[in-house]
Amino acid sequence: MTRSHRSDSLGSLETKEDLTWLRERTYHSPMKLLLAASAPVAAIEEKGNVDSIRKIHNPNAMFEEIHLLEPYSTSRGVDQLGEDIIVHHTYVPVERGVAGKLLRNLFIFVAVLRGVRIVRKHDVDVIRGQKPFIGGFVGLWVQWLTGTPSIVSLHNDYDRRQQVTGNYDILGSRLLSEFVERLVIGRSAYVFVLTSFLREYAIRHGAEQEDIFVLPNHIDPESFKSSATEVDWTEIVRDDPGGQDIVVFVGRLEMQKDPMTLLRGFELAKEENPDLHLVFVGDGRLRSDIEEYIERNEVDDVHITGFVARSTVASILDAGDVFALPTLLEGLGFVFIEAHAMDLPIVTTDIPHTKIVVHEDNSLQFDPGDAEGLADAILEALDESTREELVRRGKGALDRLSTDKQHDQVEAAFREIVDHKAPSDCR
Repeated sequence: MTRSHRSDSLGSLETKEDLTWLRERTYHSPMKLLLAASAPVAAIEEKGNVDSIRKIHNPNAMFEEIHLLEPYSTSRGVDQLGEDIIVHHTYVPVERGVAGKLLRNLFIFVAVLRGVRIVRKHDVDVIRGQKPFIGGFVGLWVQWLTGTPSIVSLHNDYDRRQQVTGNYDILGSRLLSEFVERLVIGRSAYVFVLTSFLREYAIRHGAEQEDIFVLPNHIDPESFKSSATEVDWTEIVRDDPGGQDIVVFVGRLEMQKDPMTLLRGFELAKEENPDLHLVFVGDGRLRSDIEEYIERNEVDDVHITGFVARSTVASILDAGDVFALPTLLEGLGFVFIEAHAMDLPIVTTDIPHTKIVVHEDNSLQFDPGDAEGLADAILEALDESTREELVRRGKGALDRLSTDKQHDQVEAAFREIVDHKAPSDCR
């Protein structure tokens, strides 16, 4: 490739001069995006995250149309999601069982053909595939068949995630999963990653450094804080821990997040501070294990909310005293940004994935799986002077990851890609 690439890391296009230079070089006609999703829209709607599609994939409303291509669906045809998002369903006739799983994999190629048709019919400028599989895989095939550049978005350390869960993405096969991942990352025209750790991950999987953009997740801190509702969230947990020290966990109750270590660490910390309460905000396959552990060991003051609205998450964080997440790996750790926004001291694991948001200067860290280290960190975070210092240092991460700055970064990346697109770029 012979492109003169101006952005391969966070901050390289953050000045107004850089953005003006790029916009002046780019045509100003309306642009269109094909978004190859990693899951059906129904899954996004169930979690109340529909608006996130627009916030993440249409920065500064730069795209006139976003054609969202579902990899598989129980619906047919085309639906409109707001004024700018058109959803194209890939109907799979059998939903469950072995037959349903097999058909979902086969119908990926039906989605590819629909993607080709959408790109040609609507004159799409750029493709974005969410995660190597399924979205990135679909996007790569559409790139090959149309010459339109495809971006694969990396949200996680997929190798580590699959090892932790023992669940490999492609037909349960480690070798096949790794092959597809390397193919998609190495052959897509561009790669979007959340952190510098994932940039190195992409390079190890075959991406060229000049084709990688580091574009972190972001929130509007004031908007998130103001979303905290007046709803009495204690009704959800059927208990009112008011006036006591509340430790909050937000995330899926899955092996990746290691909630069992938090539960054991909470027990140890509670021996020193009997006033501690623990609130698990989220749901998942480990919920029954947590409930059985609580009952078997007679652990008091532990509450599980299940999935709740983002405004309720904000309310619980606002009521909390410590945010604790003993995660084994992350893409970036969006909830850390939210905890910073709500002025909570953060206790978490010392892992390389999350250093852009939490590190030894603005959080208390412990080794993965270390319940005693977690307990000590919780107790230390409750010290008033420690809390104030951690909260003060957390403001730096919020400033770097502000929505306005990151929207400009993502828009600049898209415009640079479209500005440079050529058949030779789409290998």
